[in-house]
This record gives sequence, C-alpha cells and structure tokens, in this order.
Amino acid sequence: MLREAATSTSSRLVLETLLAGAEPATVTDHFTDPDLLTRWWAGEAQIDTESGDYSFRWPEQGWTLRGRFIERVPAHRVRFTWRWDHEPALPERTVLVTTEAVPGGTHLTIAHGEYTADDQDERADHLAGWTHFIGRLAERFA
Repeated sequence: MLREAATSTSSRLVLETLLAGAEPATVTDHFTDPDLLTRWWAGEAQIDTESGDYSFRWPEQGWTLRGRFIERVPAHRVRFTWRWDHEPALPERTVLVTTEAVPGGTHLTIAHGEYTADDQDERADHLAGWTHFIGRLAERFA
C-alpha cells in the first residue's frame, strides 16, 4: 500500500510502498521503458534515448506529460522533470524514484516537488494520481 512518508512536507511530496515480488531493476525499468510504461501508467509513451526527452500521453483525456530524464541508474533511481501540456502556467517539477531491495520485494520511494503554498491543490492531485497508478504498478507484480 502506497503511503505518504514521514519526510513528506507541504513543499515536497514523498511516497513509499513495498512492491512485493518485484526486483529493483524491473521496477526502474517500468519507469523508463515505453512498452512497460504503457502497461501501468500512460496510454502512449515515447522516450528519446539520446536526449532523455520523453512524452507520455493519455489520449482519452487529451493529456500529455513532457519532460526529460535527468538520471537513470538501473535498479537504484530514476530522476525526471515533469510538466503537463494542458497546465502551461504551472512550474516544471522534478520526480525522483528510488528503489531498494528488501526481503520479499522492492521498497519504492517517489519524491515529487517542489511545491509552494499556492500549489497545494496540484500537490493533492499528484498524491491522488500516484496513489492510483502505483496501485496499478503493484498489480503487475502481484
């Protein structure tokens, strides 16, 4: 079950869960491989392997998430920028995904931010979104 970590604040959303039966390398692959991404998160995913630029689309909603992979360390962490096309006035955010092998699976942590006092509705939307989609990711390993 995904839960908000003790280190989460109003300016930085930090979530964590145990993905039972998952290996850390497989989890990080699910954030960086377009074929795997479309099985739990986006309807369509494109990643330029040279530049790290990505585009994830949800055609039914008409949403596109764009950014760049800043760091990819298989089985350890993935860091990427985050900006929705349909919310151009909002600032670009950064997401850090870390994995750690633990008995029975992988401990997954997602840190998303930074947020200001004016961004709390967006932070709440991100919490709801991650809760939904990480639940779908966990189902892949169940």
